[in-house]
Amino acid sequence: YRTLPSVQEILVVFSDERRVEVQRRTSDGWRVEDLIGKAQISLSCCNASIPLDAVYRDLLPDTAAEPT
Repeated sequence: YRTLPSVQEILVVFSDERRVEVQRRTSDGWRVEDLIGKAQISLSCCNASIPLDAVYRDLLPDTAAEPT
């Protein structure tokens, strides 16, 4: 996808951990940002922000919960 000029942002969503890699095209090439925990995914391509909580809702157990 990086070779397509129209692609400005790529999201890699990990299924085994609470982590999203955001790849953004810049004038100097590609910049990679790792998001974990309670981060927000900011997408400039559509002027939107998505919390990681929403991405992983119902997919991974809540790692912040205390064991009983």
